[in-house]
Amino acid sequence: MGANRIGTSRTSLVVFHMQGCPACHEYLPRLRAAARRHPTVPVHVMEAGQNSQLADAFKVSAVPATFVVKGTRSIRREGALPDHEIEWAFRLAEHHA
Repeated sequence: MGANRIGTSRTSLVVFHMQGCPACHEYLPRLRAAARRHPTVPVHVMEAGQNSQLADAFKVSAVPATFVVKGTRSIRREGALPDHEIEWAFRLAEHHA
């Protein structure tokens, strides 16, 4: 999972997190479980501090931050999403694949 395929015509999820963030620590296992249920959706999980230029480009102001991205368009959701919104993000990505 990395940034090398972000911005392509394929719809993907981009998630920023930070080391030591309690909300991120709780969120990422639920996100990964959903990713296993939706194997056709690429997921790029990135540590915001180590990818600060990309985080800035996405205008990340809080973590975790989840984006559904296709080309140069994205939908942003900040904070630890509840399970039903994680599923919504994956379904949206599948629908716009």
